[in-house]
Amino acid sequence: LYLGTMEWYPNVQGLLWFINYVMPLIAEKRPDTKLHIVGYGKPDGEFVKAVKKHQNVMFWGQQADDKWFFHGAKVFIVPLFIGAGARVKIPTAWASRVPVASTVFAPEGLDAVDKENICMADQPEEYAKNILRLLEDEKFCNKIVDCAFETLKKKYSSDICVEKLKNAYGKIVSFHCMGDERCE
Repeated sequence: LYLGTMEWYPNVQGLLWFINYVMPLIAEKRPDTKLHIVGYGKPDGEFVKAVKKHQNVMFWGQQADDKWFFHGAKVFIVPLFIGAGARVKIPTAWASRVPVASTVFAPEGLDAVDKENICMADQPEEYAKNILRLLEDEKFCNKIVDCAFETLKKKYSSDICVEKLKNAYGKIVSFHCMGDERCE
């Protein structure tokens, strides 16, 4: 599964790389494997041609609710090399207990550890190997999913995020109030 804006250059370029170089390697080993792409916006002509060329790739366009896709997914892909794009969906995949296969750049800023809570690779062969392992090795896949879910709870739950915001705002207020009696 892939979710992201289809008019965002980093998303489209990453998907084109995945469709052209990674998906054929996966389809060679598992011919029935499908890539479901869900995204807002009108994709460019190069992307449309790539999707039409591969019978294993299904483009759904914008959907009102992505829960159905997450709950039916076996692996969530984030093939980003530049920009932010779909990386914001990684915590959503973790919360949905869907393992994530990404490029090394994609989870930047998250507490992502290769082969612990995510699988990362920048070369098509390694990326495909990660996905195939997640699809075929149930014990490994469960370990990734469980660790990702724990990371999400410990680092990115709403309670944790609210506490971080409160602390940040507290620091801002105390910085601006230093020596100002009106703040007391």
